[in-house]
Amino acid sequence: MHKGHGGFYSLYGIGMDCMGTIYVIHNIKIYLYAGDHNPPHIHAFYGEYEVVIVIKNGAIMKGFIPKPQLRQVYEWLEDPAVKTKLIDWFHQLNPDLRG
Repeated sequence: MHKGHGGFYSLYGIGMDCMGTIYVIHNIKIYLYAGDHNPPHIHAFYGEYEVVIVIKNGAIMKGFIPKPQLRQVYEWLEDPAVKTKLIDWFHQLNPDLRG
């Protein structure tokens, strides 16, 4: 992946069977997966912790990360442009889930 505009990594060159870090927030790695399921969501990793968060509303689907790190992810997700980009990328990686 290539580091893109605004701190995001680019999806250029990612195969449909791949995953990758798309953003890093103070050692919190944000991932999107191909072959995933609805609703559109991100995986946030911090050390040995993982949490899965719905992009649109911030609901935790499963997992846990410490509150200070979770707060940082939520602050980042508050930006409408970030949400739009993440949902678009989720559907690029999972085209059968669009709609």
